[in-house]
Amino acid sequence: LMIRRPPRSTLSSSSAASDVYKRQAATYYTGSNFSGDHFRHADGHSKILGYCFDGYPIYGPYGYSDYNDPSSTVVRMTSSYQYYSTEPTGRGYLYGAKTAGTFINDHEYQIGTGLLDEYNGRFEKTPEYVNGTYCYHVTVDSNLQPVYPYIVGPSTKQQRAF
Repeated sequence: LMIRRPPRSTLSSSSAASDVYKRQAATYYTGSNFSGDHFRHADGHSKILGYCFDGYPIYGPYGYSDYNDPSSTVVRMTSSYQYYSTEPTGRGYLYGAKTAGTFINDHEYQIGTGLLDEYNGRFEKTPEYVNGTYCYHVTVDSNLQPVYPYIVGPSTKQQRAF
């Protein structure tokens, strides 16, 4: 079996496309910032960090307080997942031995306790999607430490069908 190398023209065009992508990505993150934070736009809204496999963008932890008004105050997006007030059955450890939040099943979704839905996202207008899109947000606490569900909830907004 002989494996042939692709023609040089294919490699160079692929390399050129890769270079264009790298320049665009570099410009996106260095082109604007919020107080030196290059992962945020000049108005403070987080930039896109990636895309979930369902196609929706994943933003950092900051978004507009009013999902429909890009001129509203920028706030830290908060999860609607909270610790169970009592130890869940079958946990294996008492809260005294392993604090609440140690395990994923220590959390329950409580509607309206945060700004994000059960998938850890919401529909909102963003700098990239001026007409709005559903998107996920990374969640952090006031000390910028990651909090459950971190990026995406237990499932995604759009379920994949195989």
